[in-house]
Amino acid sequence: MIIIDMMMLIRRCYAKMDFLKNDAGVPTGLEFGTLRTIEMLQKKYDQKVILCFDHPHNFKRDEYPSYKANRKSAGEDFYLRLAKFKKFLQCLYVTVEMEGYEADELMFTIAKVNPEQNYVYTNDHDLLQVCDEHNVVVKSFHSKLFEWDAEKVTKEYGVPPYLLAVFFAFTGDKVDNIEGVPRINKKYLASLINWSYENDLELDELVEEICTADWGAKTKEALNSFVGNGQFGMNYRLIKLKLVPKMFAQPPTEDKEFVKECLLYWNIRTLKLCAGYDLLQDEEF
Repeated sequence: MIIIDMMMLIRRCYAKMDFLKNDAGVPTGLEFGTLRTIEMLQKKYDQKVILCFDHPHNFKRDEYPSYKANRKSAGEDFYLRLAKFKKFLQCLYVTVEMEGYEADELMFTIAKVNPEQNYVYTNDHDLLQVCDEHNVVVKSFHSKLFEWDAEKVTKEYGVPPYLLAVFFAFTGDKVDNIEGVPRINKKYLASLINWSYENDLELDELVEEICTADWGAKTKEALNSFVGNGQFGMNYRLIKLKLVPKMFAQPPTEDKEFVKECLLYWNIRTLKLCAGYDLLQDEEF
């Protein structure tokens, strides 16, 4: 399957492509860019698509107000358009959204319970935890796709995907406003995490081993303060992905009149899906 992080994709198209407008001068880059990316992924990987959405109320934001607090609000116009666009997408694709959860947990669960080859499209570092023998994370940068398998993750970070949560809990994640230990030696940290795992240490024993390792005086002081004030524990709970119980996917509603109405309003006529509504024209640019 192709499992898509929809809020990441939609926000990116809103930021990068909303210079596109329909005949009335209304921006349509959010809609066109998102749909074109979905079609591009379908063409490249030839797999069934599942779209995953963040729920507005999820435990991470509810319990930790600082989580992603560094991100600017997109504004009322964005959310009005998003509501209509989600309804449009639900007409065409299988979608998943659950109260209490972000898309990353849903994507992780879908990939882990499906034993076939899966491609997880996201730029979220946390999702690298999903990489294994049948799960690949696909990232995009400057319109190019980059595939991350378990081998690449291990080479890049020094730990395998299933130990990334511990690694990131110590190093932090600026994108999600998660603070780590300043200037920590990541290579040495990775070696300590691997050694602890190989010796079957429990998480609390692993953390103690890291805190008492041969660091410089300032780093050791920072580490003990970081763990002692609960920052490590909070980070680990935010980053560690787990399987979601009783998850339900919504099949397409197949409201063809609404789909055609939207495509006409957005002046979208060059995508493959337009052929099913007698709207397909040649690419204009």
